[in-house]
Amino acid sequence: DYSITFFYGIFHKDRSLEYINGGHPYPFLFDGKEVHELTGSGHLIMNIDLNDVDEVQKIQLNENSIVLLYTDGASEAIFSNTEILGQGRLKNIFMKSIQNNKDVTKLIFDGIKDLCGSDSIRDDIAMLALEVR
Repeated sequence: DYSITFFYGIFHKDRSLEYINGGHPYPFLFDGKEVHELTGSGHLIMNIDLNDVDEVQKIQLNENSIVLLYTDGASEAIFSNTEILGQGRLKNIFMKSIQNNKDVTKLIFDGIKDLCGSDSIRDDIAMLALEVR
């Protein structure tokens, strides 16, 4: 079976982010101190109603916040031949990459490859980091 997931967000000039998540992995938010998941979800793309205010989330981002969007290929890379990398390990890789203060997405991808090996990545991986300055 195949499904289409999505994350739709609007970043405003006041540093607020409105978003709706249709079955996509929860993005991570680094708030300057720790990493949180941006929870909240709506319907899959087939039944989406962008006017349904119950599904739209809004958060205020601080200076130095980083929002990480990623596809499930990142969290589902095979770790130790029998289990997937998972949200927890990916979150740890994200936190370590932030401390390095370089290209966050490259460091995360390198961290996934280092931990899982290149051969264990069987799905596409796409990432987008939104850094608030």
